[in-house]
Amino acid sequence: MAFGTCGSLFALTQAPMLAWHARLHRVDTHRYTALSLITGALLIAGFFTFPFGRMLGRWLFA
Repeated sequence: MAFGTCGSLFALTQAPMLAWHARLHRVDTHRYTALSLITGALLIAGFFTFPFGRMLGRWLFA
C-alpha cells in the first residue's frame, strides 16, 4: 500500500469520528481529534514539501 493511500485512509476514518464526537457533544475528544488530524496533515505535507532539494525547501533554507 502506498503512503498516499495510507494517509487517505487515516483521513477517511478520522473525519467521520470528528463529526461523531461533535454530534455527541464530546468537546474534549472532538478537540483532540481535530488537533491531531490537522497537525498530522501539516507534518506530512511539510515532510514532502521542504526536503530533498525541492524549490520551496531551497528558498526557505538558503
